[in-house]
Amino acid sequence: PQEFIARNAELPPIISSVCRAITCARAKQWSLAFLGAAYGHAFNSKPRFLQGEENRHRRHYPCKPQTWGQRFIDPIYEPIYNTDNLSNEIVLDKHTFNGFFRTELCEFLRNQKVDTVFIAGIETHACVLATAQSASLNQFTTIILEDCVWSARGDLAQCALEIFKDGFGSTKRLDEVCGA
Repeated sequence: PQEFIARNAELPPIISSVCRAITCARAKQWSLAFLGAAYGHAFNSKPRFLQGEENRHRRHYPCKPQTWGQRFIDPIYEPIYNTDNLSNEIVLDKHTFNGFFRTELCEFLRNQKVDTVFIAGIETHACVLATAQSASLNQFTTIILEDCVWSARGDLAQCALEIFKDGFGSTKRLDEVCGA
């Protein structure tokens, strides 16, 4: 993970923002769902870059199961796994961009009586957008925390946020939700 951070100079600000978001949510006793991306050839819901005969033997792709790409990076890893197994938190693997697709996320949120979902994550134009749209379509008030998302393609990230705001929900900065 440290090599990834070193190659992506824009990433570290999101790391501190996400850590602040976790701290804020816990202080407010909000439910938390952490979604790890585990993409692989074995999953029938795999992302497009793993589909098709030409990609059947592809060995290099992000979020490969049992690799650093699937795990949460430091220092986000620490607050997720070093808890007292809080009943209002869950860690799930997702096997496609949409965190609701074939996961227990919707059931968990409904059992927790959640009505508003705040979204943070990586690849705004792919995973964040797909999960946020799905949250909205599942009747949750959905807000993307715009300073808690990041994408390798900043141009697509901005477009994704505009698409989301136009038809599915809204965006806010973390300070608007948690205070400075």
